[in-house]
Amino acid sequence: MHCNQWAQVCFSMGYRGDVALRNRVTDFLTRIHHRHSVGEKREKEPYPMKEILKGKGDPVHIRSITTKTYSLGDDTILVQGILKDNRLAETYSITTGDRMEPGVVHELTISLLIKGDLLRIDDVDVEMNHIPRQDCIEMKNALQPLKGKRIAPGFTSWVKSTLGGPKGCTHLNALLIAMAPAAVQGFWTNRVRKPLNVREASKGMDAGYLIDTCWVWRSDGELAKQFRQIIEKEQ
Repeated sequence: MHCNQWAQVCFSMGYRGDVALRNRVTDFLTRIHHRHSVGEKREKEPYPMKEILKGKGDPVHIRSITTKTYSLGDDTILVQGILKDNRLAETYSITTGDRMEPGVVHELTISLLIKGDLLRIDDVDVEMNHIPRQDCIEMKNALQPLKGKRIAPGFTSWVKSTLGGPKGCTHLNALLIAMAPAAVQGFWTNRVRKPLNVREASKGMDAGYLIDTCWVWRSDGELAKQFRQIIEKEQ
């Protein structure tokens, strides 16, 4: 894309109120474009993100996802997730051209009843308090296949393949996928509210919940090594 086009994109993204910022971004892109076009070796340029962040202005949209875990006894929890999309600017319908006021577009709630140390979903409930189209309500029961499913390694792939695309609601699925690691955290918090040794605390828990889930928990890292040593000692 030509630098003038990039400048126009920046303008359309809301930087029109800060002329100095727009000029700095345009100058940066012009220099990059010039060096590329004449075949010169491109030197490392300071990334303008810090400048963009300073002049970003007010948001036009906010999506929030909140999860809460409630204890229902030993190894039984209720996990509730809420997704909310709030448009903070006037918009126009691409089908009718009608002007639409700012406001909530999506407000969706998923409640999961999870029982046992295998994190098995025993029941599910969906509330769709705000939806952009009335026919969206037909997806209210789209998550029923979750019943009997474990929250375990591979859960996200299962959600995408089983509930994704035309078979489900992309926003419900986004909320559900975000809830899965929160459910593991909530389950663990509920379990260790009393003193337990490692064997008791990790009973039924798949090592895949931790190992190779991030850089800190990489299989050849120090934390994974310590975890294995503790497990071996308990055995």
